[in-house]
Amino acid sequence: MYLVFSFLLLLVFPANARSAEVAKFSHAPFTKNKNTLLSIDGFDPAQSGTRIVYFHGHNQTLEDVRRDIAQQVEFADLNAVLIAPRLFNGKVGKFVQEGFFAKYMREASEKLAAMAGDATSPDAFEQMPVIVVFYSGGYKQAKNVLKHGGDALKHVRGVVNFDGAYNSQKQFAEWIGGRKNDTFFVSIVAETGWRNEQLKNLLRNKNIGFAEQIPDSLCAGDIIFADMPDAVGHFTITKRAWIINPLKDLLDRIYRCSTQTQ
Repeated sequence: MYLVFSFLLLLVFPANARSAEVAKFSHAPFTKNKNTLLSIDGFDPAQSGTRIVYFHGHNQTLEDVRRDIAQQVEFADLNAVLIAPRLFNGKVGKFVQEGFFAKYMREASEKLAAMAGDATSPDAFEQMPVIVVFYSGGYKQAKNVLKHGGDALKHVRGVVNFDGAYNSQKQFAEWIGGRKNDTFFVSIVAETGWRNEQLKNLLRNKNIGFAEQIPDSLCAGDIIFADMPDAVGHFTITKRAWIINPLKDLLDRIYRCSTQTQ
């Protein structure tokens, strides 16, 4: 059985393919540590794909991301790869620079293509839609990407917040208002609900509607605010929220939307 499974893997990826690695970037957001976790585990190069960009929290390491986030991406119905830069507490890095995100994503596409053994070209990765996911302090990088991301922002199809302590509600409201028809926004909170209320008030002032329950299919135009029960804690919300493996569940809902529109 193992030999059969190994043979099937070789049919998908060339023999020189690599599924996950921590890679050093030339266009790295920080000079102190240039590492980014890249994963193509579960990715099928024969199908259309999505790039998940994950900005981790202050208390997370890339090893935490590999264990807790990469596996959710791997086993989701949505065909996706993971890009997760190493971040440092309280520091934004070069994401504040205009257009840096585009350079960073181009290098990620090149490295992902090499990992796939050239089963998918860098240009093919470059054209894939992007979903920005942030947890806790990762909001700082996310908000700056959405403000300074340049040409790369045309690929962003959604933003997901896991209990981010974000204090830039006006900026997120502007992003939602400007892209409300072709992207989605989901905010899942356990201990930062008051931030959600501030953002919802800004959207009300702009006459932008939103929902407070996660729909079965998550599509462009959906704006969702979901408060978790008291049993859900800040430090475990990316692993256990309304369900075990909540990111996987959201990616499954995105996939369901894509099947409905085909």
